[in-house]
Amino acid sequence: VALLIIGLTFSKKDALQSVGSYLALGALGFPVFTSGIAKFFGPTGGFLFGFFASVWVMTTLREKFIAKSFFDKLMIAFAG
Repeated sequence: VALLIIGLTFSKKDALQSVGSYLALGALGFPVFTSGIAKFFGPTGGFLFGFFASVWVMTTLREKFIAKSFFDKLMIAFAG
């Protein structure tokens, strides 16, 4: 849910910085996910990098297509 809120409300720069910061903190060993940098090389590594890709897709679509209605924002959320 947090990624949807970030992708639909933040600017592209702010969204990518916030998700990148989250991933960097986890890689440095802060307790945002369980085992630090090892998570990036295990089976959940693609899932974590998918956070970054998902926010990039949502912010790009939101900037390219003006999302005026709830349905437009819902379609952008599904694309992300």
